[in-house]
Amino acid sequence: MSVFFAPIRTLPPAGGPPTYKFLLHGRWVTSGSTQTLDIHSPIDDHLVGRIQIVTKSEVESAVKTAAIAQQGWAEKPLWDR
Repeated sequence: MSVFFAPIRTLPPAGGPPTYKFLLHGRWVTSGSTQTLDIHSPIDDHLVGRIQIVTKSEVESAVKTAAIAQQGWAEKPLWDR
């Protein structure tokens, strides 16, 4: 599973849990924010990773891109989807 997640995470130099990138414009990128949110295992509550807290402009950009993509998708006939 580590190979699967390799393109979307960064590992800290001293070891520890990875920080996962976020999808923007079809690419896995690092946020301009320096903030992260810890992700804990529901089984034993240990820290398994961190996700980035994205900036307002990153969210707005992602929403704008998604809206444009949705327009093109809506124009496709059902049998072409």
